[in-house]
Amino acid sequence: NVRLASAVDIGKCIVPGDGGGLVLDDCVEGRNSSAWLYPAESLGQPGVLQVAGAPRECVDGAAKMRPCDEGDADLAAWAWDAATLQLKWKRRRCLGVDADASEVIVQECQLLSGSEWDDQNGHGAPATQTWVVLPSVQPQIEVLDELVFPLQVSGRHIIDAEGRTIKLVGVNWVGAHMQAMVNYGLDVVTLE
Repeated sequence: NVRLASAVDIGKCIVPGDGGGLVLDDCVEGRNSSAWLYPAESLGQPGVLQVAGAPRECVDGAAKMRPCDEGDADLAAWAWDAATLQLKWKRRRCLGVDADASEVIVQECQLLSGSEWDDQNGHGAPATQTWVVLPSVQPQIEVLDELVFPLQVSGRHIIDAEGRTIKLVGVNWVGAHMQAMVNYGLDVVTLE
């Protein structure tokens, strides 16, 4: 299962709305209601865009939720384009977001002209039609929710305010291995 985040606001994911359509909602707070079956199982071949779990609901060509068992060809016409990161319906219409990035709509697929001033430096699709596939289970989010700030340095370890050791992926700082030469390790700086 995956979550589909908008490139306009990576913190917003597609979720079924109350009125039968699709809306964008917070990926962290709404993570239980925004899981989808992976749309690229068939490597670009058309298939359904289905909410994970029961009842089985799928997205039609108008970005509306319908029961998957209706057997309508409109339900099985979605394909993931890995080159442009678009969800395409019948290869010519794409799932996108409206102007204020609150509602999910279907519109003509667009490609960028190659200008370096465009989204993604002119390659692929505009951000309003670009989707980022995220895993539906993200244990690191729960870990971040449990942290007590501020973070500090104790020797070569980064710890939270309750003394729990934290491992930050991709963090490197000069002097970490020379504790005696770096007073107090990392400096505490107020963010403005």
